[in-house]
Amino acid sequence: FRLLNHRKLNFLFVFVSLTLFVLESGIDDRFHLLWAFVLAGSIAFLAFILNLLTLDGARAAVMLGLIAYGFGGFESAFILVSFFLTSNLVGLFYVKDNENPLRSITDRRNGTQVWSNAFWFAIFVCMWYVLKADFMFVAAIGAIATACADTWSTEFGTRKSGKTVLITSREEVKPGTDGGISIFGTFAALIGALFIASLTLLFDKNYPGVTFLAIALGGFLGAMVDSLLGAIFQTGDKRLPNFLDASSDEDNNSVNFLATGIGAIITIIIYNLVIYVMV
Repeated sequence: FRLLNHRKLNFLFVFVSLTLFVLESGIDDRFHLLWAFVLAGSIAFLAFILNLLTLDGARAAVMLGLIAYGFGGFESAFILVSFFLTSNLVGLFYVKDNENPLRSITDRRNGTQVWSNAFWFAIFVCMWYVLKADFMFVAAIGAIATACADTWSTEFGTRKSGKTVLITSREEVKPGTDGGISIFGTFAALIGALFIASLTLLFDKNYPGVTFLAIALGGFLGAMVDSLLGAIFQTGDKRLPNFLDASSDEDNNSVNFLATGIGAIITIIIYNLVIYVMV
């Protein structure tokens, strides 16, 4: 059964954005939000023209960009755009079934794929805007770190020859199998999480070292959870509820949806635990 789809999520975040716009924002914030809408629309339109996004993917990207820059500020927008750009760059060299040396750039991301990777990011950014609690912002970046780690692991791990095994049974499988892990793919996941975490060091914040550690670990462990869920629900007979409306990739999108949320929660736990020990 389908609980959500990209259209419902677009309307949900339109409602949330309008509510925050009216109830929580001041005059300066409102001009900033309007400017964020213009920028998000321009970037999404460019991504559509470049065949990086489908039309519904561009609509989702407008709302996501509005939330990232309008409510999260330049840092969250910069990290989100960095994730999107690097994911598409590494995707150009994605090998599918060891047949295609280059993935076609026309393999565009749709609205479901956008929200399956960025739903929890958007939720935590909005919560941070209202509550101004640091751990909410850190959780949002942890969700993106999970998505980045999973993407890099898939893209690089699939095109690198080597032994790939199911994370649950250690059974050897073909590279690219859902739930399969390899040494190279696991290393790529770690680098992807570290990449997103390192971007936070470019900005001033409380406890930058703790933030870096929590996001790096949360993102990496979230990607491992993604592999675990993939092995259980995509490779085996069990199936997840179809959290997001999709076609052939419905299981993968549902797994990404859950894994990014779990990665965000892991990030919160690590962040708060380390600060508690320090204080």
